[in-house]
Amino acid sequence: MRVRMIGVNKVTTPLADGTRKTTYYAWRGPGAPILVGEPGTPEFAASYMAAMATRKPDAGTKTLAWLIHEYTNSSMFIRLGARTKSDYQKHLVKIEDKFGELPLKASGDPRTSDALLEWRDELAVNSPRQADYTWSVMQAVFTFGQKRKREFVKVNPCDGQERLYTGSRVEKIWESPQIAAFLLQRKYAHMHLPLLIALWTGLHQADICRLTWSAYDGEFIRWKQSKSIGAKRKTKYLIIPVGAPLREVLDKELAARDAILRTSAVRPIDIEAAVAVSPIVLNSEGNAWTAGKGGYNGFRSSFAKACMEAGVKGVAFTDLRGTAVTRLAIAGATIPEICQITGHTHGEANAILEAHYLHKDPAIALAAIRKYEVYWFGRDEAPTAAVATVTPVVPKGRPRRAAGSAGATTAASRQDAAPALPAHIPADARRRPGRGSTGTLTKKGKLRLTPRTGT
Repeated sequence: MRVRMIGVNKVTTPLADGTRKTTYYAWRGPGAPILVGEPGTPEFAASYMAAMATRKPDAGTKTLAWLIHEYTNSSMFIRLGARTKSDYQKHLVKIEDKFGELPLKASGDPRTSDALLEWRDELAVNSPRQADYTWSVMQAVFTFGQKRKREFVKVNPCDGQERLYTGSRVEKIWESPQIAAFLLQRKYAHMHLPLLIALWTGLHQADICRLTWSAYDGEFIRWKQSKSIGAKRKTKYLIIPVGAPLREVLDKELAARDAILRTSAVRPIDIEAAVAVSPIVLNSEGNAWTAGKGGYNGFRSSFAKACMEAGVKGVAFTDLRGTAVTRLAIAGATIPEICQITGHTHGEANAILEAHYLHKDPAIALAAIRKYEVYWFGRDEAPTAAVATVTPVVPKGRPRRAAGSAGATTAASRQDAAPALPAHIPADARRRPGRGSTGTLTKKGKLRLTPRTGT
C-alpha cells in the first residue's frame, strides 16, 4: 500500500567524528516523533502512519498541516490526474514547511492574507508562474476546508488575488523549418511518429502515448479523450479523419509490426489481436511508454533530447496541439470543424481556442481576404486597380457650396465623372454597406449583403 507522506521533516546533524546523521520527524515543530527506518521501506511508512494517528489536536488548535493531511486523503484530491497529484504534492510540502503550524482560526485574519502574499512575492522572484501554482494549490486546500471542514475554515485567505504570471503559449507554434529539422534527425527516429500524430490530430501527449492500433481502422482514429479539469475528469469521444501523409506512415508502421510478430520466435496465437492491443507509439527499445506519478516523464525527456539533436528551440511537444489548430484555421477549417478534431465544444472554441491556441499568424487573415475576394469578385478573376477608386464622401460639418456657384457639383455629375467599374462587379457595388444593402448570416457563418430594392 502506498502512503502519501506530507510534511516529513528531514534534519541532518554533523557529528564529532566528521560524519553526518540524518533524522526524520513526522512533522516540523515541537513534539514531532522520530520516524523509524529508511524512506521508502514498509517500516518507515508504518512509523509515519503511527505518528500521524497520535496527532489529534483539539478543535481549538487545528492547523494548516492538519487541513493539508485531510485534503490529500479526500476525494477532491484523489480524483485528480496522476501528474496533477504529483505536482500538487511538491507544492503542499513547501506550504506545510512554511505555514504548517498556522491555526485555522486565523484564516479570516487580514494579517494571514498579508503573510501569505508576502511569501508568494518571495517565490515569484525565481518564478512567477511557480509562485502562482503554489498559490493555486494553497487556495484549493482552503477551498476544501470551506466545503468539508466549515467548522474550522470560515474564510479562504487566498481568494480575490490576481495572478502574477500573465504569459501564455499563444505565440508558440511549430514552424515548417522546425518540423523539417526534427524529421531529418535520425538519432531519435522513434519520436517522428508521435510528432506526426500530434500535428495531424491535435491529440494530447498522454492520449498519444496510450493510443493503440485498435483505434485506427485505416481511415479514422476513434479515441476516447480524457483530460482532468480540476477535480473532475472530462471524457470526449473523437472520430478524427486521418490525413494522407499520416495514413501513409501509419500503414507502413502497422505492416512492420505485423511482420515482426509473424517472424518472432515467440509467435502469438492471434497476431491481429496482439497488434490491435499494442500501442502505436513505442520507445527506442520497442516497448510502450510507461506513465509514472508525474506522467510520461520518459517521453518528455526523449522528445526534449530529440529537439536538442535537431536544433529546435523555443517549442515543446505540447505546442503541437496549438500548431494543429492553427494549421487547420489557415487551411480554411471552420470552428465546428476544428472542434470535431480537437475535442473542444463550440462554446469553448470561442473562449479557449482564440485565447490559448490560435497563433496570431498573418496567413489566417490572408486566407480570409482571399475568401472575401472569391466571394465578391468571382472565383477566376481578381480585383483590378479600378476598384480602389472610390467616390469622395463629404465629411459631416463641412460647408457645402451653394447650388449654381463655381465648383458646385451634383450627384448626377459625380456619378458621371466616376470611372467605370469592371464588368464582373455588380453595378450596385458602389453603395455604402449599411445604407443600400441588408446583411444576412448564412449557415456557414458568412455575411451576405443583399441590395435593397426601391432605394
